[in-house]
Amino acid sequence: MRRAEFSGRVSARVSNEDEAKRRNFQLIEAARAGNLKDLVEAVTQGAELQTKTLRGQNALMLAASARQKGSLQVIAFLLEATIDPDVADDAGWTALLFASRMNLAEAAEMLIRGKAEVGARSFDGKTAAMLAATEQLDHLPSRPEAGFRSGDELVISLIGYKVGVEKADKRGWTLMHYAVSNAREELVKWLMKMKANHEAKTKDRNTPLMLAAEIGHIKIAKVLLGRPCNVNQRNLAGNHALLLCILAGEEPFANYLCRSVVRLDATVKNKDGESALSAASSQRMGQLKNQLDILVRKMQDTPTDKKDIKKGVEDEDD
Repeated sequence: MRRAEFSGRVSARVSNEDEAKRRNFQLIEAARAGNLKDLVEAVTQGAELQTKTLRGQNALMLAASARQKGSLQVIAFLLEATIDPDVADDAGWTALLFASRMNLAEAAEMLIRGKAEVGARSFDGKTAAMLAATEQLDHLPSRPEAGFRSGDELVISLIGYKVGVEKADKRGWTLMHYAVSNAREELVKWLMKMKANHEAKTKDRNTPLMLAAEIGHIKIAKVLLGRPCNVNQRNLAGNHALLLCILAGEEPFANYLCRSVVRLDATVKNKDGESALSAASSQRMGQLKNQLDILVRKMQDTPTDKKDIKKGVEDEDD
């Protein structure tokens, strides 16, 4: 073969490869931007529907996680083009998991109608419902007539497909843990009505009450303490709810527990040898320290049952 002919063929092959990369890049960018026109053009010219980014995300995942005006049209087109909705990226996330994490209810419903697996889990065990409960809802619209914010409605909708409220991820976190840690008060109330386990323990033995203590969310604590609850449960580090809120600097929460919880154990020491009293002292919480002094003296004067102490809280305003 002549050198000129060989060089021409190599050049043509390189040119074809460059053109294929360009089409695939156009597909990915169009999906990300919610641009149906450019996406259809790329597919028509031969772009591979399952083209992925460096993180393993395909066009459907990108469209499912986008808040662009045309994103739903892109999702509808890709599903019509028989793209597999259950393909996962490098972290095990499917398109439905992306939509759920972004609280995009319409996208999630469209994917479910397109036969996406509702029970899909990421490699670390997160479900679509857990991801929908991950984000705090300050930026999402309220729905006073329903009693929920829009993000809560997505979680409730996903649970309606029987994905299970008690499933745990690889850290042992259930949907209740996610709802509490992200201050989803109305969702916590709904989960309590659904009889979700409000004392579930993570692998670190953290309970929902402990998570509420760490973020200082008194209203959620009141909801959790509406049913019998071991307020003196300790995690692997030896901390209970009272110790955790003091260590986190959440003095109002500690005051609430001291005022409202019957037989709260203020003498507990964690594995570092710190008690609620010593933690309050190091945090310079003088008023709280005085309350704890009184509690400790009462405990020393009153014999207690060695069984797990269940709650007894008084109804009061913040």
